[in-house]
Amino acid sequence: MARCLCVAFVIVSAAGVLSGCDKSQPKGSVPLVALNSSWVPGEGSLLDLPAFRAIEQRAEVLAADRLHARQILLDQILAAKQAAKKRELERALQRFLAARRRALALYRAALRRNAIATLEAKAKQKAAQEEYARAKAEYERLLRVAPGTECSLPEVRRYFQCHGGRLPG
Repeated sequence: MARCLCVAFVIVSAAGVLSGCDKSQPKGSVPLVALNSSWVPGEGSLLDLPAFRAIEQRAEVLAADRLHARQILLDQILAAKQAAKKRELERALQRFLAARRRALALYRAALRRNAIATLEAKAKQKAAQEEYARAKAEYERLLRVAPGTECSLPEVRRYFQCHGGRLPG
């Protein structure tokens, strides 16, 4: 960074000396001119010549026309890019919506299958519970015993508190 600043300072100093800003240069000396320039000090400007002005004016008009045409072309290119981007976004949106519709259809079908399977499972469970309750009731009925003949006497029944019951097990 310091090296770049030093080089820039040297270039600016050299430009100042070459442009006549140097105070050490004598007052009556001829100013330095670029070696590749054909302009002679004291000579009139080319703008004073009507032929040069006509060429320059025509060139300015042509340059303005070219600039305007280029700007129109750039605007057309920009509009085409924006239209292409918009079309691509619309195509992407359509692809997304189609994929979403397919996914929702699959999801709803899975929900229907799940609901049907749930109903079938509940019906099967209810039937199994009913069958279990029936079998249990039958089993309980088989385990019930009536009081024996020894409990036919009222004194024995009171003493042993005879009543119907079930077998252990």
